[in-house]
Amino acid sequence: MTYSMRSVAKMVIEIDGGDDDDEDEGLAATSGIIQLVNRIITESERLGASDIHIEPGKDDAPGGVRIRVDGICRELLKVPRGTLCAALIARIKVISRLNIAERRLPQDGKCKLKVRGQRS
Repeated sequence: MTYSMRSVAKMVIEIDGGDDDDEDEGLAATSGIIQLVNRIITESERLGASDIHIEPGKDDAPGGVRIRVDGICRELLKVPRGTLCAALIARIKVISRLNIAERRLPQDGKCKLKVRGQRS
C-alpha cells in the first residue's frame, strides 16, 4: 500500500523545523511523527518486510520510505522534503539509538518492538 501525500498530511500534526540537534529530538517527539513512524512499522510488518529504508530527497525532491519484501525493494511512502523528512529520520534514529547528529554517513541500526501485541 502506498500512502498519498494527503493521507500523510492527515497523519501529521503541525511540525516546526530547525537545524539544531536538540530541535531534531523535539521533532522526533511530535505525536504526529510518532504516529507516522508507528504506521510505517506496522504496515511493513504486515507486508512481511525485512528492511525499512528511509531516504531524504535531494534538493527539492521528496524523500521516500522503501521496504524490502522477499528481496525486492518497493516504495511505501513519499515524504515531503524538509521538516517532515527530517523529523521522520530523527524519530527512527531515536528508536534505533543511533547518533542523531550524524548526517553525512549512513548508519545501520535495529530495535525490538511490539507490533500488534507480538514482539518483533
